[in-house]
Amino acid sequence: MRHPKAVLTATVSLGLCATALNGCTGADERPAQSPAVSGTPAAASTARDCAVTGPSDRTAEPPAEVPRDGTDRWYGEEVLWVSLPDPSYHPEKGPDGHSMKVGWWRLTEGPLTVRATRVGGGKATMTPHIPSGYGRTGFQASGLDFSETGCWRVTATLADTDIDFHLRVQ
Repeated sequence: MRHPKAVLTATVSLGLCATALNGCTGADERPAQSPAVSGTPAAASTARDCAVTGPSDRTAEPPAEVPRDGTDRWYGEEVLWVSLPDPSYHPEKGPDGHSMKVGWWRLTEGPLTVRATRVGGGKATMTPHIPSGYGRTGFQASGLDFSETGCWRVTATLADTDIDFHLRVQ
């Protein structure tokens, strides 16, 4: 039996100190059939609207299988949890854009997919790098390469669970 997809929306802020802000415009375009979760941000009209949302915005506590420590930054639901980057984390600027590392915890088997769109549109892209070799469940490292700065909606899917969050790359 398949579980209905759960969609969480959060906002995470990331930044590079010496880079100017790019505006984020447009509304959070959550599919109508996806349930809204409390803590969903309003439409992002400027880069500043991409405010940090932390683990306190989660609607469920991570299960016992998800490792916890003093820097608990897990956010997710059901079988998929993301370790939200600390607000002081700065993506690396490289020749192909801005690269960041993101950790995931998987409580079921299946392929992890990650996609992102820039809030407000445009032709910006995000390329995920999800290496093999981490086992069928448990921790999964990933790298996300953003072609441009701005607000991004990131969606990760595992089995029948989706988690969405917004982040600001600058």
